[in-house]
Amino acid sequence: MKKVLLIGGSIFLSLLLIANIVFSQNIRPLYFYLINEDKRGVIDFLKQTISLPYFNGLLTINKNIYGNSVEDEVFSRTREREKQIARLESALKINPSARDVLYGLYLLNLADNNQEKAEGWLSKAREVDPDVR
Repeated sequence: MKKVLLIGGSIFLSLLLIANIVFSQNIRPLYFYLINEDKRGVIDFLKQTISLPYFNGLLTINKNIYGNSVEDEVFSRTREREKQIARLESALKINPSARDVLYGLYLLNLADNNQEKAEGWLSKAREVDPDVR
């Protein structure tokens, strides 16, 4: 009976060890950036978690570690898109039927996950040029 338990325990521990090795090789590299306090990795991680409910807490923690520049870097793409949208909207005041400007606004709003606004810009671009896809 003891022999069976010993063999069973050995097999279980061996399987556990193999599973541990396999899973440890599949951990995302971002985890290692976080535990090694690599600012670039933390910023990449935060960019990927913006839509998650605990993002604000993570951002606050990392601002305390790295300073306010983390927030600027995390939202840099979003702010750049906002500037581009403002420039294109200004261009529309000069030429309201500029197909490429309307289509550009569609793409930028789509990138911001603003589906409703994006569809409105696409619709206006199609009014100017029905061949716009």
